[in-house]
Amino acid sequence: MQLIAYGSAIVVLGILWMLYRVLGDTWNPCKLIEGADGRYSASKVQWFLWTVVVIFSYVAIYAARAFKGHYEPITDIPSNLLIAMGFSVTTVTASKGITASYVASGSVVKSNVDRDAGADSKATGPGPIIQDDTGFPDLSKIQMLAWVLIAIGVFLINVLNQVGTALSALPKVPDIDPALMVLMGLGQGAYLGKKLTTTTVPRLTGLSLGSGEPGTPLIITGLSFGEKQNGNLITIDGNPFQCDEPVDWKDTQIAFTIPPRHPNGKDWDAGQRISIGVIVGGQESANTLPFTVEI
Repeated sequence: MQLIAYGSAIVVLGILWMLYRVLGDTWNPCKLIEGADGRYSASKVQWFLWTVVVIFSYVAIYAARAFKGHYEPITDIPSNLLIAMGFSVTTVTASKGITASYVASGSVVKSNVDRDAGADSKATGPGPIIQDDTGFPDLSKIQMLAWVLIAIGVFLINVLNQVGTALSALPKVPDIDPALMVLMGLGQGAYLGKKLTTTTVPRLTGLSLGSGEPGTPLIITGLSFGEKQNGNLITIDGNPFQCDEPVDWKDTQIAFTIPPRHPNGKDWDAGQRISIGVIVGGQESANTLPFTVEI
């Protein structure tokens, strides 16, 4: 009987997978957890996991009940399970809305990743599920996913127990422990709270030269500069300036030339040491880099 119950659940998931192939023109279910930038999304991962687990559990328990002659739909779905499903949908929707708002305002830049073009494995692999946009581990994502996985694990154990005891009692969809619900809710709240208060701050990682004369071509490398200049500026000692030569502005690289005079209007001094930074979307870079002007 247990094999029939689990087999039925697997068959239903298989049918849904085939429908997904027909409608989505791909066998890869991982496309469901990709964000608009092509990276895997932590909020979509937890939504996908809950969806698959609840479908599997419902079908397995229904099959076990049908084996005993009870063909009526399961109507006594525990409230905490419904809330957990609501958590997953709300988190996905809110996360999408927050990110879209930041992108529209220019506070966050999301560069698309082309998985088929051999993009950086750090951007295309599973790492982004627990990393922020700069590649560093994100504690809020780790916490959210940890409690989701623990809750799913405990829930599945109870599902297996219900199906296993179907011969002696009518199986029911198990509930989720209230303590786990609280911990899961706190994890998802922390995740959304961090998204509300975090923007992508531009960071400088290097300069092509450490010194040079006025007019020297220079390349700034870093993160979150934006795909186009669009009013963003380079700064010298905190003073923004417009370059005489066209600026080649990319999200991780900016090419420009050292101006003939300091942006404050003064002539350069021999060996003058300056700090180069950027302003993106009205936000100053998290750091500046030193450069020595040679006369």
